[in-house]
Amino acid sequence: HRLKQERDNLELWILGDGVQRDELQRMAEELQIASSVRFLGFQTNPYPYMQKADLLVCSSNYEGFSTVITEGLILGMPIVTTECSGMRELLGESEYGCVTKNNDEAFYQGVKRMTEDEELRLHYAEKALQKGKTISGESLLMQTEHLLTSIYSDRRSGV
Repeated sequence: HRLKQERDNLELWILGDGVQRDELQRMAEELQIASSVRFLGFQTNPYPYMQKADLLVCSSNYEGFSTVITEGLILGMPIVTTECSGMRELLGESEYGCVTKNNDEAFYQGVKRMTEDEELRLHYAEKALQKGKTISGESLLMQTEHLLTSIYSDRRSGV
């Protein structure tokens, strides 16, 4: 909503269906941005949409090992995501995509910066493609195992 107020040419595409869809549609109408938000529903092949997008965003408060971020890396997409499980394992310390603190202001600033700076988007697209080339079933399994081990260790230590 804030970005739309600043830049009229933005459009948000939301792929997938879920329990929050009605709430998100209502919110888009209340914020008077419904004409700029496209709810595209479940897509058996999301890649054509992803390839047309300028930016991949993940605003999750919580996330398992993110398939969509992995797919974005393979496709060479510039990415902005909140910090949640698995993102640093995939994107490093914002080396392969912008990882923001998990709050509205930090995420807004990350998305704003990425939408305003074409050179930055191109940089992250190139870095994502580099990282995407290293992704294999074996490396994903190792990263997932590392993530699960760290979560298990955190729980055992009371974190």
